[in-house]
Amino acid sequence: MVVEADPTESMENPSSGADDGVGKVVLIDYELSGPGYRGFDFYKLFRTADPAPQSHDNMVAFVRSYLHSSEAMGGESSSKTIDSDQVEQVLAEMKLFEPLTWLEAGIFFLFAAKGDPTQLDRWENLALDRLENYTASKVRFIANLEQFSKAQR
Repeated sequence: MVVEADPTESMENPSSGADDGVGKVVLIDYELSGPGYRGFDFYKLFRTADPAPQSHDNMVAFVRSYLHSSEAMGGESSSKTIDSDQVEQVLAEMKLFEPLTWLEAGIFFLFAAKGDPTQLDRWENLALDRLENYTASKVRFIANLEQFSKAQR
């Protein structure tokens, strides 16, 4: 996953100035990346058992930056304003993957317990926490699926 953002720009109106690389942040996370679905990879960045109120705002800012950067990499004008419907589509896609991100983490820690029995209690506690969050997130899945369907229209 590679995402580039300029923290000096307004997320609403990105500048179309020269790309001198100053102030740019490039995120390359091979360890956290999943099976290649952006919704899965992006949701893992924001997944938390107790989301803070600013979490949604952070996701929106991140998605706007991602869409802006991906359009610029595709040769489109970097001064193009990102449509809020585009942002909602990606957010809805991300939310669909919430249960899978918890399940993947739970399974990972179960395998870690098998591979490192010296820290068995630690790995089991982490696995249990992730699997409990997986169970809780399944309840939200239907609502997220409906949101995704609306965003696709």
